[in-house]
This record gives sequence, C-alpha cells and structure tokens, in this order.
Amino acid sequence: MFSTVNVVVRKAPGQEPAVLGLRAAWAMLTNGGFDVRLLCMGDGVFNLLGLPGYAGDMLRRFMAEGGSVHALGTSLEERGLSPETLIDGVEVVDAEEAAEMVQDAEATTAY
Repeated sequence: MFSTVNVVVRKAPGQEPAVLGLRAAWAMLTNGGFDVRLLCMGDGVFNLLGLPGYAGDMLRRFMAEGGSVHALGTSLEERGLSPETLIDGVEVVDAEEAAEMVQDAEATTAY
C-alpha cells in the first residue's frame, strides 16, 4: 500500500493535464488517505500564481487539507518568476531536493 505519493505537474494552466494533475492530487489526498506532495516544474509553475477559477480553487483546497506544494526553483528562474509571486505556502526546492522527494515516495505520477 502506498502512503506517500508525488504528483508532478509540468503543464501550464488551462491545459487539460494540469487540471488532471491537480484533481488527482486532491482525490488522493482527500479520498485515498495518502500523504500527497504536489511538485510543479516547467510551465507547471504558472499554476502556483493564485489564478482564479477551478484550478486555482482546487489548489487552494488541496493546500487547506494539508497537501504540500513545491515549485522547482530553476523553473521559476527560467520563466522570470520569483518565489514572492507564488501563493502562500509553496516551498521552492532545488533539483537535488526534488530528486529526494521522488526517491523517498512510494509512487510518483506526472501530468
């Protein structure tokens, strides 16, 4: 049985895989009883800007229920974003920390 699951979102807001990743993270956290860590990288970091609408609401509810959210620092830098532009509660991680998250989890899924 899995206990810790990473959900990696690499797609920008508005793309179906980004929404599916957020929904999967929410479902695993609230219905599966898993410790779920959401890791956004690539264009996925744009999902962490506090956008309005369904995806933004889902992200805020995920965090309110205890899901942890992480952004890859190099993805932010490559897109001209600073950690201050992200919603409160997002932890910025480097590549080594992201690799450790993947190594330490029982499962990782990517969208």
